[in-house]
Amino acid sequence: MLRTESDKFVFSIDDCLKVFQMVVSYVVGLVCCSFLMTAHSLSDDAINLRHGDTIQIRGVIEQQLKAFRNGKDAKAFGYASPAIQNKFRDPKNFVSMVRRYYPPIYRSRESEFLELENIDGVWVQKVMFVDLDGNIYLARYPMEQQANGEWRIDGCILTVGEGKST
Repeated sequence: MLRTESDKFVFSIDDCLKVFQMVVSYVVGLVCCSFLMTAHSLSDDAINLRHGDTIQIRGVIEQQLKAFRNGKDAKAFGYASPAIQNKFRDPKNFVSMVRRYYPPIYRSRESEFLELENIDGVWVQKVMFVDLDGNIYLARYPMEQQANGEWRIDGCILTVGEGKST
């Protein structure tokens, strides 16, 4: 910046460019912060779950496990989502599949509910199972909320855990 004889300031082109870059950076920073704050608050609102829904999700899984233990095939089948029910058509086919591919779930020594998490807009309930031989498994239950507000099980991903339970 130069001072002239008439006490007016004269800015060089480089000075003007620096000031312009600072102003643009400041405005871009404000816009980005505003966007991030808005996106964060929207995502929080989008994935919040009512306490009653959390209880119902756990209850649906607990009731299905109870139905498996008690040989109530139709009842166990009733906790599955419409897509799962359409795939297996009847309780006998459904329970046969569970017995064959998910024995730690069908007959477990114990189970423990872990966290409920939102993955890409889908609520997934994690449950740890210990089978009759003491092997540990982790099940992930994607849940689907029906039009009437009720929750149904929309599948199960079962993985072998580490170690054995004693």
